[in-house]
Amino acid sequence: MKTFIKLLVLFVVLLFPFSCQEDILQEEGNEAQLKSASSSKTTYGIDSDILEYFQHYCQRNAGPVLPNYPDATGDITKDQSMAACGPTSYMMVSFCIANYINQERICNVSGSKLARIIKKTGVSTNLKKLQKYGNGYDGTFLEVIYNDEQSSSRSATKKFIQNALNENRFVIVGINANTHNYNVVNSDNLYYKTSKNTDLNDSGSKSSNYISIKEEAGNIHGHIIIITKIIIDNDIGTGIVEYIDPLSQTRESSSYTSNRRYVSYSRLLNSMSVNGSSANYDAISIGEKQD
Repeated sequence: MKTFIKLLVLFVVLLFPFSCQEDILQEEGNEAQLKSASSSKTTYGIDSDILEYFQHYCQRNAGPVLPNYPDATGDITKDQSMAACGPTSYMMVSFCIANYINQERICNVSGSKLARIIKKTGVSTNLKKLQKYGNGYDGTFLEVIYNDEQSSSRSATKKFIQNALNENRFVIVGINANTHNYNVVNSDNLYYKTSKNTDLNDSGSKSSNYISIKEEAGNIHGHIIIITKIIIDNDIGTGIVEYIDPLSQTRESSSYTSNRRYVSYSRLLNSMSVNGSSANYDAISIGEKQD
């Protein structure tokens, strides 16, 4: 009997370390933490039941028909379609929120809708114009907040972005990107969290990089994208940003239904800091209006 008990204790001791290696997923509200014996990750992001209503739209499809855009509708000029990243981002986000709140609300994602927004906002990358438009025309159901007081602070901007995502508020930011190279804009590698995605590197500037940490020049221009999620590895202090780009072609394949792409958190912030004429971090959050 004593021999049996010793063997049983030995078996438990040997088993316990291996059982501790299993990942445990804990979900608390909108924040999910993935914990294991060697790592801890914190996720800030829009709930999946909201993202179900998200519809991607490529801004170039509102312009004239071209070889790369055979289904374009011609609602705006070519120059407008090349620069309409801000209004297009706003259009996609407002459509998603409106339909999540009330599926019968009329809020289109189309070239004609984009043309109507542009008449009020222009195609400037000035996010304050989008803030004014959103609160003025769609203020009955959504609220647009500008990263005003925190725009000069990197740490405060991170809090602004992360808090917004935790509250199910989309974040639209200004960056610098390689927007004039069609193959880079639509690179398959941007849709994967692998070594082939060079945007997952915090620094460095290669021809394959889309989100750039360079000042505007050549193919590098100011651009606007939508942030939907950030995953931070608390052990090593790095993060990955999930975003949606209005300039990329809409992916219809089942493996790309979300059109979500990925970039290093540090790289995104570095790109935000070189966007525009100052080192500020331009961002707005858009979410359901609270009573």
